[in-house]
Amino acid sequence: MPGKDKSPKMPKLDWKNATCEVCGRTFEYIGKKKPHICKDGECIYKYQHQIDPHKWASYQPTLFD
Repeated sequence: MPGKDKSPKMPKLDWKNATCEVCGRTFEYIGKKKPHICKDGECIYKYQHQIDPHKWASYQPTLFD
């Protein structure tokens, strides 16, 4: 039957981009509020406890000098 091949479609989601304030990675999110950090557990911990980036265990400024 003509006109009956309409399959149900998913609603279009409005994905937006944000940048993590801890690691600097760009990630996508859905919602009204822009998140400050990505969903990485380490980034969440560092952001919540306000740890200075220069005191992070992974911070090595002279690694390639």
